Amino acid sequence: MKILYISGYAPWWGEYPPDVLEREDAGSVAGGEAGMLESAFGLARRGHEVTVYACAIPGRHGGVTFRKERDFYRDLLEVDPPGAVVAWVDPHPLAAVPPPTVRVMVQQLNDLSFISGWERFADVLVSPSHNHLDFMRRIGWGGAGGVMHNGCWPDLWSTAPPPGARPPRVGYWSSPDRGLHHILRVWPRIRRAVPGATLRVNYEVKKLLGFIEEPPGACDTGLERVRAVRDAVARARGDGSVSFSGLLSRPALRREQIQTRVMAYPSDGLGYTEGFSVAVLEACAAGALPVVRPVDAMPSIYGAAVRWLPLDTGDPGFDDALEENVVKGLVEWAAAPAAPTLEALRSKAEEYSWERAVGEMERVVLETTRKESDDTYVWGGAHAG
Repeated sequence: MKILYISGYAPWWGEYPPDVLEREDAGSVAGGEAGMLESAFGLARRGHEVTVYACAIPGRHGGVTFRKERDFYRDLLEVDPPGAVVAWVDPHPLAAVPPPTVRVMVQQLNDLSFISGWERFADVLVSPSHNHLDFMRRIGWGGAGGVMHNGCWPDLWSTAPPPGARPPRVGYWSSPDRGLHHILRVWPRIRRAVPGATLRVNYEVKKLLGFIEEPPGACDTGLERVRAVRDAVARARGDGSVSFSGLLSRPALRREQIQTRVMAYPSDGLGYTEGFSVAVLEACAAGALPVVRPVDAMPSIYGAAVRWLPLDTGDPGFDDALEENVVKGLVEWAAAPAAPTLEALRSKAEEYSWERAVGEMERVVLETTRKESDDTYVWGGAHAG
């Protein structure tokens, strides 16, 4: 099948080459963009003709052709129409796609804040988890739904040493507005409890703080959160045990992850935020114990494989619980036995491979194609993916 991908991600990370997931020297992308690229490459491996229109340098890699977003509308006028168009996080390009082409909307930004009426241009909405799809239904999506989980390639972390052979390092590699200020606030206490511990923040911080006056989608609550992160980062800059790397290439981030004992993620989004969390899955693959709040889709995905923070961030005992769980992770994770086990973490990573995700995406596209061409086909609903 001929499949076109059109990316709705703004060029937040800058222009990247088609092989960005493998390169050390060409920037990086976050989990949502990685999912777009991995699924495109996977569909090409399965024999589909895939073109991606994105913030990428035009070229060809992994059997996929990359073109600029601006070329998408012109290419739609070709004599040979695509079998499917997959729009990532922005449904509006689907309005230009005439039937019988199947129109797939992949949503990973956890809201439906688009121009009213876009729903009639999408044949199916694809979420990164069943929990996320249920959320999207609650806030207004009433059409067909499928699931393509996010994933990882577990073997890429196969060189990870046992936790006890790693330095007492804590890592944070998710968006800084989702809880970084909490770990920075509690860090001096953790440091006193575990002398020699270090905290590495492996994500872009400066760009977020650059929007302090009016961040994307600014509202009073959003501005308050960004300012809280800004103030916490400013205080931490004088602490030699805390470092900020910025967004790393995917290979460089893996090297950081396999030298980390605890991935501290006191997840605290401004609303429903994590429909999957690739950051937590990568911690599992690396054997870095995730210390996470049980919010959004994460409990339904990670279950007993991670260490859950039991309290809400506004609870008076939250800081004590965060300190206790990170310290326990640093100390206990360096010695056997530890719970959850390294085997449980690795097993969770293997459960959600990118190959599984590709199969789920292909299934959604093909089943939606059959539904559109056969009135007797009954769509399987939220669990068809």
